[in-house]
Amino acid sequence: MKITLAQLILPFFGAIILPSGVLIAWMCVALVIDLITGVTRAIVDDETRTSEGYRNTLGKVIQYGGALIIGVILTSMAKHHANGLNPEVLDYFNNFLVSFIIFIEITSTMENMYAISPKSKFSKYFVKPMLSLLTFNLQHLSNMISSTKDINNKVKENDK
Repeated sequence: MKITLAQLILPFFGAIILPSGVLIAWMCVALVIDLITGVTRAIVDDETRTSEGYRNTLGKVIQYGGALIIGVILTSMAKHHANGLNPEVLDYFNNFLVSFIIFIEITSTMENMYAISPKSKFSKYFVKPMLSLLTFNLQHLSNMISSTKDINNKVKENDK
């Protein structure tokens, strides 16, 4: 029976340092759904699907994988050399990282879905509000700030 390198390394890191397998599975599902909605968006927009788009997806997967590997290494180093660091906080770091990647992919999927059919009832009543929540409604907030500045300027002009 051959022992693989992964069988030697994974027990070293321990189950606490590695991100949740369930979260990693959901991250993979989110990546696939984002890829499908991205291709659908390109078809609807009559964009030619080139290898560049698929390379971008592969690059994204490599970046996410690299971030997870770096997270595991940093968490492992911090646990082994924790001078005053609370090790319980480190337990959640990698799971947070995977959760953030899932958040990014869900946001991207919602953007693709809205671009596919912005006038449909589904987009109007579900996708657009969800997209506003996921992006913290930054565009709306920016508009509110600029309109507040305009109101303040008008009040100052009237006071003169």
